[in-house]
Parts: sequence; structure tokens; C-alpha cells
Amino acid sequence: MATCTFGYMIHGNIIIVGTALELAYYPEGQCVASYALPDHLFYSLYPFALAGTCVQFLPGAEALSPLWENYCRQGVASSHYAFITTKGGLR
Repeated sequence: MATCTFGYMIHGNIIIVGTALELAYYPEGQCVASYALPDHLFYSLYPFALAGTCVQFLPGAEALSPLWENYCRQGVASSHYAFITTKGGLR
């Protein structure tokens, strides 16, 4: 995973996270950004998640899902925690 670059694209009202090869299969969308470090990717995605946008991980990026959940828990006020589901938004 350390040598893989992950990116994301907006597909309708969903943000799809995957490898460049996976994202190339979505001709109607464009890869917005790509990152070698997951923390940089998460930093970019977090404002969208706070706004309620669904974040979906493609199979090549599924290993990032637990890291994303931890990132979201750390970024939310201590009175509650949140994590992103593939069904949408913060919970």
C-alpha cells in the first residue's frame, strides 16, 4: 500500500476513492486529486464528509476504510464521534 497512489472523484453526490486504474473506469467523472499519503487524502475528503457527502471506497482502496474511520473519529469534537459509511454522511 505504501507505493500505491490513491485518488478520488466526484460521481453524482458520492465521492469515490480508489486507485488511478479503478477511477479510469468512470468516464463521466474526473479524478479530482491523487495522493501518495493517506493522511493527505483524508484531509482533502474530510470537509466533504462533514457536509454529509457519502465517501465510497473501491476494492483497491478498501484497506483505507478503517484508517478513514479513525481519522474521522479524531477530527470530531470529543462529545461524540463520527465515521463515514458507504451509505452516506457522518454518523
